[in-house]
Amino acid sequence: KAGDVHLLTEAREWPQGERPRRAGVSSFGISGTNAHLILEQAGEPIEPAPVSDVAGPVPWVISAHNDAALRGQARALAGHVVNDPEVNAAEVGWSLLRSRTLFDHRAVVIGQDRQELVAGLEALAAGEPHPALVHPAQATDTSDASGQTVFLFSGQGSQRPGMGAGLYHRFPAFTEAFDEVCAHLDPHLQHPLKKVAFSTDPEHAALLNHTTYAQTALFALHIALARLLHSIGIHPDAVIGHSIGEIAAAHIAGVFNLPDACRLVAARATLMGHLPTGGTMATIAATPDELAHDLTTHHGHVTIAALNTPTNTVISGPIDLVTDISATWAAKGRKTRTLTVSHAFHSPQMDPILQPFHQAIT
Repeated sequence: KAGDVHLLTEAREWPQGERPRRAGVSSFGISGTNAHLILEQAGEPIEPAPVSDVAGPVPWVISAHNDAALRGQARALAGHVVNDPEVNAAEVGWSLLRSRTLFDHRAVVIGQDRQELVAGLEALAAGEPHPALVHPAQATDTSDASGQTVFLFSGQGSQRPGMGAGLYHRFPAFTEAFDEVCAHLDPHLQHPLKKVAFSTDPEHAALLNHTTYAQTALFALHIALARLLHSIGIHPDAVIGHSIGEIAAAHIAGVFNLPDACRLVAARATLMGHLPTGGTMATIAATPDELAHDLTTHHGHVTIAALNTPTNTVISGPIDLVTDISATWAAKGRKTRTLTVSHAFHSPQMDPILQPFHQAIT
């Protein structure tokens, strides 16, 4: 009769690895409209792998339907993080990006620790600028930059054991580019660059942190990544780089062909690598103006190597002097971190290679 619903089930247990339980549901209407549905038991849920805290900056992506809701989301998240000391920054970042709907109104808070991330959230909630906050609404003029793509190539310190190995074995465009760069650089090195970059054993991991291999490996990675992006239709409207990343940016922009860029990289990396050790670098949560007195006190032996953010400065120089300045600011409650480098780059300790470097590339 009209409206009858019939249920047919398979109740028996299927052997492991075979089909789960199923039920067939049919409904017959008086008008001749029939509906049939098969319901199948869901598989076992797959638990996501636990995410632990990671070294380096963590991004938190906040999104909402409008700006008012965006500020409300930031306020709520900041309160939750402050009230729960067990919150894991990396897990929050993963959940915000992968387990929530991404709406059109967005902002990103980037921080090294919970304190910096919360400060960025509170600034977003209050509608105020903050060095840890990236919010398009705060831009004064985005008309010329709208829709543009920029490639940023990092400097030494961003290397890690095994970097690029997964891409190398998966994407032919990456493989071809990485091998091409290695063919130009390997004659200048004692060990094959690919073996040093892709290996995760302690011996090669230590070698990768030496400037000769850190610089050459990062350059190879940069070029291979750019070629891979090019192969899938992503092209930069502008490029920018820091330190060794400047050479990668110059090549991608067409300033150098690949052989000349590799020649420049090899000369730079090997000359710096042969310098005596004894220098180091450190990041300090302070502005250049705040550090001016410390730098003047050491008569130019310690210099500013880079500005990571308006409130985070990298200094470079002899180990004892850099350590002394870092300890002074740590005692003031400022965050400091010694970088994993073999030499004091962007400091007077690089002066001995200036003449040989000039001769090598002219």
